[in-house]
Amino acid sequence: MQRRDKRREAIERNPRRVRFQDLDALLRSYGFERRQRRRGSSHYVYRRGRWHLTVPARRPHLRLYVVREALGVLREIDAEEEEE
Repeated sequence: MQRRDKRREAIERNPRRVRFQDLDALLRSYGFERRQRRRGSSHYVYRRGRWHLTVPARRPHLRLYVVREALGVLREIDAEEEEE
């Protein structure tokens, strides 16, 4: 099992206790590019092809809706890659 799979499994098991660093590492391992909109902003934008996510970096944990949205996009990516 790859580190990416372990990290994703941990996030899916407990989506209420996800740190920004963990979600950031997971998204980047899927090939998303990260950028910050403006200097001083707490929001990061992740892009990969037609998908994009905006993630507000909150401490200590991210909001549940952000984690669920990211997991939904990752499921779409996995399903699309399986079709190919």
